[in-house]
Parts: sequence; structure tokens; C-alpha cells
Amino acid sequence: MKLGYLQLNSYRNCEETILNFDKGKTLIIGKNAQGKTNILESIYFLSTLKSPRTSNTAELINFKSAYCKIEAKIQKNGTNTDLQYIYSKDKKRELKVNGTKASVKDFKSVLTTVLFSSSDLLSSDKPASRKCIRILTSLCARSRLRRETPATFANPSSEA
Repeated sequence: MKLGYLQLNSYRNCEETILNFDKGKTLIIGKNAQGKTNILESIYFLSTLKSPRTSNTAELINFKSAYCKIEAKIQKNGTNTDLQYIYSKDKKRELKVNGTKASVKDFKSVLTTVLFSSSDLLSSDKPASRKCIRILTSLCARSRLRRETPATFANPSSEA
């Protein structure tokens, strides 16, 4: 499974963000409060229809907008699937798979994600925390040995 494309419209501070993911690894780099976590949250949201940061879906909508929209292209088993999620301030939700309205079950079955956050490292189980740190250190060391491919990041609203 591969995420090939992600577009966020009025999703938190991402007024219009388009990401094209190339082959290989993708690094999302930016200053504080530029939307890096929002990008990751939106990907997780597409697979679960839940935010790991809030239980109030209306908080995902940019303050200047009446709705938020997430669009993605998923490549899975040689097939491309388009996902579209729209949520409005009047609490109306629209789910589409390949341009057709979809049930929650069908929508959530397209993309599978795993959430790993800093709170996982702050476990009271010390051996588990040490194991997580060893795994992360190993992954980081191996990634430095390979050429990284940064995502194409277009956010016209933040250009000055």
C-alpha cells in the first residue's frame, strides 16, 4: 500500500496543501506551526475517521472556512483508489471512494495506518520504552545511509 497524493483544503492551518509522494521515503520538514503534524494527522484520519488529537471533528476545520476537505490517492494491490472526505461546520460529512458516496466501513477499509507518537515512548514500562528508542535509533541510522526523497510541498497560502 502506498499513499501517492494528498491534498488538504481548510484542514486546520493547511488552507491549500498538496503533497505528491515520490518513490522511496518521504521527509516532511518545516518550522514549528507550519502543518507537519496536521499532515500526519490527516493521513491517520483517512484510515480511522478519528483524530488522535481531538474528539471534536469541527476542530479540524480552518477558522476562516465553513468546511475542510482531505483527498488522497492510494495505490494498493496494483489498483489506484481515490478517497475524499469533506466535513462542514454544520456537522455534515461526505465520504467518497473513487468519486462515489461510500459507507464508513467501506471508506475505512481502503487505507491502513499505524500511529506511533511520543506518548508511546513515555510508557511506565521502562523496558518497552528502551526498546522503542533502540528501534527508532536503528531506523534513523539506516535512513541516513539511503538517499531520501522529500515530498513536493505546495502551500500557496503561506508563501510571502
